[in-house]
Amino acid sequence: MFKFLRKYNKYILAVGGTLLLITFLIPFAFTNLLQGVGAGRASWASVGTEKSQKVTVTELANIQRQLRLLQVLGPQVRLPNVVDRPEYWYLLVREAHDAGLVPAAEAVGQTEQEIQQMGLLAAITGESVPFIRATIANIQGVERLMDLYLDSGKYSDRRLKEQARRMFHRVTAQPVVIEASSPAEPPAYTERQLLDQMEQYADVAPGEGEMGFGYRLPHRAKLEWIDIPAESVRAMIASSDRVNPIELRKHWRSNAVMFGDPDPAAEIPDTVREDLVDKLTAAALDEIAREASDRLRFAQRSLNRRGGYFEVPDGWAGLSLKDLALELQSEHGIALPAYHGLGDRWLTAEDIGELPGIGTATTSKFGETPIVLADLVMAARELEGSTTILAQRGIPGPALRGDDGSIYLFNIIDTDASRPPESIDEVRDKVVADLNRLTHYRQLVEAGDDIRTLAADEGLLSAALRYNSEIASPVSVSLGFPAQLPKLGQQDETIEKLVDYAMALPRDVPVKELSEEQRILVIPVQDKLSLLVARLTGQTPLTEETFRSYMQFGIVQSKLVDQELAGEDLTAGPFSYEALAARHHFELTAGDRATTQPDATDPDTQELSALGDQG
Repeated sequence: MFKFLRKYNKYILAVGGTLLLITFLIPFAFTNLLQGVGAGRASWASVGTEKSQKVTVTELANIQRQLRLLQVLGPQVRLPNVVDRPEYWYLLVREAHDAGLVPAAEAVGQTEQEIQQMGLLAAITGESVPFIRATIANIQGVERLMDLYLDSGKYSDRRLKEQARRMFHRVTAQPVVIEASSPAEPPAYTERQLLDQMEQYADVAPGEGEMGFGYRLPHRAKLEWIDIPAESVRAMIASSDRVNPIELRKHWRSNAVMFGDPDPAAEIPDTVREDLVDKLTAAALDEIAREASDRLRFAQRSLNRRGGYFEVPDGWAGLSLKDLALELQSEHGIALPAYHGLGDRWLTAEDIGELPGIGTATTSKFGETPIVLADLVMAARELEGSTTILAQRGIPGPALRGDDGSIYLFNIIDTDASRPPESIDEVRDKVVADLNRLTHYRQLVEAGDDIRTLAADEGLLSAALRYNSEIASPVSVSLGFPAQLPKLGQQDETIEKLVDYAMALPRDVPVKELSEEQRILVIPVQDKLSLLVARLTGQTPLTEETFRSYMQFGIVQSKLVDQELAGEDLTAGPFSYEALAARHHFELTAGDRATTQPDATDPDTQELSALGDQG
């Protein structure tokens, strides 16, 4: 938990601070209203046999505050399920308290670094450090409860060893990944087949659906721009009378530390000339960019603004980029800036980033961090919108500068916000390509035995060449410490099949002494539409010594706990809300008041009977 805070403290503070502070302050806006009528003393629920104990709405407020802290700490909290109901959290903590598993709040976070991290959390949530300590103590108590349930009674020594033997059995293999592309003879798909495929994944982003299918169109835009190459400005400066012997010698004399003391009888060094031209070029480019921006702003002077954006009436047209190019050429004596108009082509963010020159140009108008064109366009009001980057259709954006100083001035002609395709024609090529991949994958799966035989008889290289792939570097994997597979990423099910296959081989025969047929395994990976052809090169069983070491440090137990928590919902059993409520004779009594936010500072009801609030 504290490791999470240490790792992400900057992000939590910078990104989540404001929102979290608002979230934490909202509930207490109701405090004064409730104080006058004693709402904090009202009963929210009853607990215990014969409803002997009252749980007040003030306690509910503290429970809800702890739930908000749980949301912050969520990635590092090992709970049986997403806990988003105050009554559920109350019962889990009560169970942990009754079992004596909740540590004293004072014992939580005692190192200097942990204290600093809790101070950070307090700063961004508005909660006190003692309250945060008490919440973390409750979380640790519930985690211990889960660990005890999963590790004691359920796991015999024999089961622990058996599970660990499989989980930490390490297999090394040489992989070849055959990715489906298109069959040798692609079938002709009917319009109905294409439509069915498109409609099933129409509102899914590309690559996000099963097997990577997805046809939702991304944000797109049409652009126009002009560019003023730094090299053309430099050529103009170099041939101008601004680079004359008098100016060159003055520059030499002004930079004697760099070029040495001027010698009136010596020729002017080329390095002096080049440096003067560089400086004059940079100044000229700055002046051109400034003047271009001024001319564009002047053309917009009649427009009103609202929320930082211009209100553009129908039919309005400011200074066109073509006219601006002519004005800059005339004013500065440069080559006519080239005009590029892509009004007939929709560009995605990726397309924009690949545009020559302008695609990598940046501006620092909106902050110290340079922003590229794609980010500016995607932040347009008509697309994603932004509170800090003000861009809109029909209003030329700020001047961009390339790595070499070249200037680019652009305008968003039109936009098309992300949406499902309206017809098959908008995504026909992609749908056909995906259906071809699916068809090819099925053919590869059917040919799995032949591919295995080819790899065993002629070697992995032959199989790789036959199917337009390559042999990757050997990978070592286990279920306990899974690794990334080349082209496939983390594939738990695939690794599981690989480990189980290796463990089923004769235990008394080293891998290198097995036949090639025994060493070759072909595993279909449907979500990647690929086949993994793996040649075993070694395997390392879990030794008794390693097992004892893992047990000593809790590695086996924690892996099994994580595995069970990630599997079937554990809360369907003894830690379901229903089971906990029955066990503790818990019943809500406040009706609609269960969602009210009482005064958490009421001195008569401040103490949490079940949650042990120390704040």
